[in-house]
Amino acid sequence: MEEPYHTFRKLDAEGVEHIVRVFQDPEPESPKYAYLNPVEEGKPVLFVTAQSGWDYTNSVMDVVYPSVGNSWEDLLEYALQQLGPGDSAHWSHAPLWVHEHGGIVKFHTGGRTCQWESYQCGWVIARPGETKETIQSYVKEMEMYLTEEVKLIEYENSNGEHELIGNVYDDTVNYDYCLQLAYGLGYPKPETIEQELVNEEDA
Repeated sequence: MEEPYHTFRKLDAEGVEHIVRVFQDPEPESPKYAYLNPVEEGKPVLFVTAQSGWDYTNSVMDVVYPSVGNSWEDLLEYALQQLGPGDSAHWSHAPLWVHEHGGIVKFHTGGRTCQWESYQCGWVIARPGETKETIQSYVKEMEMYLTEEVKLIEYENSNGEHELIGNVYDDTVNYDYCLQLAYGLGYPKPETIEQELVNEEDA
């Protein structure tokens, strides 16, 4: 395993050392696979596209339609009819854009970011009642997967206990996030410690 880019250590009142390390996850799973059948299972936000040769279609898109019409707008109209016939006006949506420069560097809904290396790859469509924040959280999660920012968090203590948590899709993996996660793994809470949690690099 590569060197961690964050390490947190703490001693509890009994002298047991608790350690949390944060790594880049070397083999993350696409968040798409949290649902076997996204449409049937009612996934709140769906990524849809038309058949194409885009390398990431299978790992990103929930629904791949045959080529429809002559534009992305034609595809959107068709997708809304398929997903919510008679009620499509209540499904919110936004275009999905990719910026690819020797690998994907951005996946978002904000439009073209480069004249030559940015392009639309599909649509994000949210079920009625879902918020813009929900849409963006799903898009950000997928962006983290595509840009290799998914985290792997390791916990161990000097009693020999050890846990690994992979596929952490959260761009706020920092001191507080690791601390809260570590509590669930047995990391000593503040009332039981003698030393404050510190970043090893600053100790």
